[in-house]
Amino acid sequence: MCLHKKIIGCVIVLVVLIAGEFWPAHTVSSQEDQRPILSIAWKPDGTEFATGHPGGKVTIWDAATRQPRLTFDVAPDYPGALAVSSLAWSPDGSTLAAAASLGGGSVRLLDPTTGALLATFKAETLSTAVAWSPDGSLLAGGASRGLGFISEGWVRIWDVATGQVVAEILNGGGDTSNVSDLSWSADGSRLACASINWAVIWDTATWETVFTLEHPATRLDHLGLEATNSVSAVAWSPQGSRLATGDADTIRIWDGFSGELLATFDNAGHPLSLTWSPSGTQLASATLDVQIWDVATGQLVEEFPGLAGVVAWSPDGTQIVYNDGSTLGIVIPPTPAPTSTPTPHR
Repeated sequence: MCLHKKIIGCVIVLVVLIAGEFWPAHTVSSQEDQRPILSIAWKPDGTEFATGHPGGKVTIWDAATRQPRLTFDVAPDYPGALAVSSLAWSPDGSTLAAAASLGGGSVRLLDPTTGALLATFKAETLSTAVAWSPDGSLLAGGASRGLGFISEGWVRIWDVATGQVVAEILNGGGDTSNVSDLSWSADGSRLACASINWAVIWDTATWETVFTLEHPATRLDHLGLEATNSVSAVAWSPQGSRLATGDADTIRIWDGFSGELLATFDNAGHPLSLTWSPSGTQLASATLDVQIWDVATGQLVEEFPGLAGVVAWSPDGTQIVYNDGSTLGIVIPPTPAPTSTPTPHR
């Protein structure tokens, strides 16, 4: 993990524990005990969304009332589980997948109506990311063994119906070191992974690397250092051809099928999470503040101060949910521009 990201991560961890109530409007309480929100995922039909928390807790929210409907333990057999770091709904909305650091690590499939455990897929110590294939037949999970530069990361693909591992990609210091995010293309033919130094795109038919999207090292001049550039977020556009990546201070838009860099949004802070508008014309990033970008021009459209580390756009495009410290933030996005063609990189 790069030093730049460690510094930001420490700030988030320290501040979210004490801040929740001191930032702007559009927030509602996430839990009575004010647990930090670590992950957010929308149900595909937009009627609900889920949030993940420390202690192995998941909350299901009613999107219309913005009130919690259900809170449950992901793994009651592992009291005090560290964190629910990633959540993903199945395409049909019937199942919620949770990646969590639980007794050796696991990805768990849950019934979002009751919170009941449906299945457990064995992972490793730090389960960090989870993503469904568009047809719901496969589930990708990312994790890391160890910490920092000595960590060994992997991505494992499960057949959801059988629970069998169909592919595993492992590399102690390369493609999958410190997996931080996963995203499938809309047609299911590509899977993108965020990790130290670069993002990787795999062909899901062969699980071979199609592209390695390199991100230049970051200068930390105030510390007299040059740090590796940890890619913290990847997100395919709803139309499926473009991939957004976020690193230490930049958002980049790529053609995910040619590997061409299409656009660069500079001075983007450190995007810890990225989410596209359903139309593909705008992109929201969580950089402590919530930033909304016009994809065609690369211009920052609007910015909301806060303590955001994760952000998720609703399926109908009418609202963005984010974590504002220990509270839930709601943003009403601006009207998008009529075009979605990004400005070419120069």
